[in-house]
Amino acid sequence: MYKTLLFTIILAFLVGCGSPKPMSKPEWVTNPPKDEIALYVSGSGDSLEDARADAIESLKQLLNDKLDKSVNKDFIKNENLKNILLSDKKITQDIEFSNFKEVKNILFNKKYYLLLSVEKKILVDNISKNFDTQIVDLLKKYKQTKNQIAIKKFIFLKDIMTKEYPNCVAIIKLKSIVYKNYNIKKELSSLNKIKREFELLKNKISFYILTDKKSHKFLNIIENSVKEEGLSISKKAKTKDAIKVLVTLNKKLKIFTYNMKKERISFVEHDIDDVLKLKSKISEIGVFNFIGLKK
Repeated sequence: MYKTLLFTIILAFLVGCGSPKPMSKPEWVTNPPKDEIALYVSGSGDSLEDARADAIESLKQLLNDKLDKSVNKDFIKNENLKNILLSDKKITQDIEFSNFKEVKNILFNKKYYLLLSVEKKILVDNISKNFDTQIVDLLKKYKQTKNQIAIKKFIFLKDIMTKEYPNCVAIIKLKSIVYKNYNIKKELSSLNKIKREFELLKNKISFYILTDKKSHKFLNIIENSVKEEGLSISKKAKTKDAIKVLVTLNKKLKIFTYNMKKERISFVEHDIDDVLKLKSKISEIGVFNFIGLKK
């Protein structure tokens, strides 16, 4: 009787203690599994909820690092690299992360560790759902330039290449990083078409700027501002898409632009009579707005 009672007490004590505490963190905490179907990511926190949030943030950072590496490799000499890298961060932060599965968790040294997984194809579907409208909108905007003259098409495309293009590159690249079997050729082909036309226009368009005696002090500033936009200054038209600009100053600064057929493209005037005001105005609205080409 006494032995039976003692055995019962010892058994109850052992059951109360539960499973033995782990002596170290499992390998998956620092080295999550890898396979072709799913992405795995671990996180830690004071609660399972905190560990889950940390795991998702870790996945965002992982995707951002891989995206930056891919973009740096493909766009290392591209003037849009900085904008694309900024887009990488925004895209990876804005992804709607859902459909995660909790693979396992552990409590170690009063801290929770959690391993999550998400199917790569499902994650790509989430990226498409959240961001593909940006690609569609970009292609619609591009179609609007079809009948525009070269200089106005260039100005329009430059805005696209600075804003929408980097975002769309990041979106498409991210899909291929998440899921290697995803075919990005068709989507990239559309973007590359826009990029090629933009580069072609940049090489075709040159500016020939003439000033009268009073406005001559503004010549270098206007020319340098045009160069900063990626276009060249020439005393002779390189192609039929070259632009001639006539600047005069008589109470007001008047700017006329013509094509090579001597047809006037635009006219604008400003209440400007000194160099500092000119620099300030160009800095404020941009040189294409200043000379009347962007309205």
